[in-house]
Amino acid sequence: MATYYDIFGQKVQYLSSDPANLTEGQVWYNSTSNTAKVQGFSTGSWSTGGSVPTATNFIGSFGSQTAALAFNGEIPGAGGNQTQQSLSYDGTSWTATNPTGTLSTSGQGARGAGTLGSGIASSYQGGGGTPAAYTDVREWDGTSWTAGTSHNNRQSNAMMAAAGSQTSTAIFGGTSESDPSPRAITEEWNGSSWTNGGNLNTGRGSSGGSGTLTSSICVGSDSSPFARVEEYDGTSWAAATAYPSDDDANSRCTGATQDVTLAWHRGTAATYNGTSWTSVSARSTSRIGAGAAGTTTAGLCIAGGPPNTAVVEEFTGASGIAKTFTTD
Repeated sequence: MATYYDIFGQKVQYLSSDPANLTEGQVWYNSTSNTAKVQGFSTGSWSTGGSVPTATNFIGSFGSQTAALAFNGEIPGAGGNQTQQSLSYDGTSWTATNPTGTLSTSGQGARGAGTLGSGIASSYQGGGGTPAAYTDVREWDGTSWTAGTSHNNRQSNAMMAAAGSQTSTAIFGGTSESDPSPRAITEEWNGSSWTNGGNLNTGRGSSGGSGTLTSSICVGSDSSPFARVEEYDGTSWAAATAYPSDDDANSRCTGATQDVTLAWHRGTAATYNGTSWTSVSARSTSRIGAGAAGTTTAGLCIAGGPPNTAVVEEFTGASGIAKTFTTD
């Protein structure tokens, strides 16, 4: 039988206390407690957070798990009712803030980037074909929303690099009121003006967008193959490893950069490390159109549908667990 040394090329460490900076699979013997231990790994999990006041689909959002902002969306009603709501989250409950104003003319929802103290949002859908709705932008100062600089191209169902800031982000993809075919356009925001960036390799809308201006990710597509993923370096987009599920459109994602991304679609969820996806436990409520905030270690899934739901779920990322083992 092969020994630990035969397999790993080193002996089991004999230590007086548990070591720091452990790696998965590391084995050691704690002479103080007289126990042999191995570093295991727990998978990420979802738990219930504080529900939003009203069940809302296509809700916009940005921020962290304990300091998030959610806004706009579609609430129950004949034909779907658009809302100007704006809500802040403290990790426990939601509080109404000043509404988003005319951003509601953008239709069912909006996409945003930033923090609870400072952010930016852009229209998501076309509001019955109102041309201005496709380029509408609002800025958040921690208290209220004000009109921002409209972006140049009329893009419905476009995505935004949600980990960007009020002065540095990108909007990409979507469709237009005159041409329903998917668009590949990227626009970059520097705090004062929008300029065209590198085009997506494949035009799309209704996808997940996160990361920063120079490290963005676009997850999913509104046309087959639905699971395709692209990464942006601030200049050009490149194809990346596809998301594990290929059901249909309306993926959502969040993360600081493209190589630390948490994404979900309907009943599935996965994390991305820049190379590959790792499936994690499913949320208790399957949905699309949910808001996304946070990171791969502390994520937030906000409302969504259909049917419309007010449920909010919090994600706790995978972590190491030191396990004691014995032999007979």
